Amino acid sequence: MINAATELAINKARTAATFNRPTKAFFDAMESGHSSVATLAPYLIAAAGGIPLMVDGKVIGGIGVSGSPTGLLDSIPAQAGADALK
Repeated sequence: MINAATELAINKARTAATFNRPTKAFFDAMESGHSSVATLAPYLIAAAGGIPLMVDGKVIGGIGVSGSPTGLLDSIPAQAGADALK
């Protein structure tokens, strides 16, 4: 059984990889009134914590972290994981 934080982390990684941008970009868009971003994909997560993984300028996947008391803290370990590939 997958818990909510695990499901969110998976979809954060998927969102970041699919759209080649951190999921916080979607959070920022929603916060500024662009709610239409929620219609881009059924799995899209508009919260911090998803980072695309890049190697040689190409997306090879995504990393997603979820479970902190505030979603904004999720981006710190996600970015650390992405940076480890560099």
